[in-house]
Amino acid sequence: MLDLKKGFYVKSLETNLATQRLVDGSKISFQTIEEMVASKHINPNTISFGQADRLACTILGTNYTQTYRAQGIVFQTNEAPDYISPFDLMLLANVPGEEIKSDYYSFIENLKEHYGRSLIPEYNDFLFKDPTEMLKEFPSPDVAWARVNAFRAAHSLTPVPESQKKLALYNEVIFHRPIIVEPIALFGMPELVPHLRERAAALNLRVFPSAQEFYEKVVREQIERERINPPIKLR
Repeated sequence: MLDLKKGFYVKSLETNLATQRLVDGSKISFQTIEEMVASKHINPNTISFGQADRLACTILGTNYTQTYRAQGIVFQTNEAPDYISPFDLMLLANVPGEEIKSDYYSFIENLKEHYGRSLIPEYNDFLFKDPTEMLKEFPSPDVAWARVNAFRAAHSLTPVPESQKKLALYNEVIFHRPIIVEPIALFGMPELVPHLRERAAALNLRVFPSAQEFYEKVVREQIERERINPPIKLR
């Protein structure tokens, strides 16, 4: 049985099941899924928005089951995040809303410029230390989307177009250090991720079409089982 109290984190990966890092304006492979599972560590791979090296993940919940990319790893950890935001920090970029894009490939030619943007002053208003605290104020992506565009308007910036709302459909959990993880599963579509099932089998991990499917099939079912048959507490 999985430990529901720890929560379930997701790290999105490229279709080669690796993280990437921006070097001299281009992205290079940084850490493979095999390296993550063997070491039980995931390392920060992102340098963006003038911040320290970041490991950007998401934590799954009832209203937050989407992910930045369509494939990745589900894991648990005992380590507390440095902060959590109810949406991708990209929505807080100090640029007109129409310049913010959710499709990675729409800005792949300008990665250095894109990730070099500064954030709106007072962006810390959207950062929390604990997922429960965040969910009390932002229980759903719709609430987060409305609030961030109101915040942008208050700073004389145009709203982000509705077509880019994907950036608010998942939260963003940030670690500024390598973290120890317990790998749980991989997710992705086999037709898009070469040798997905074979690599998962070699790592002794289950495979799901999406993180949402994992949450619905595994987490929700266990929540319901424990509700009906609560675990016995020994004195």
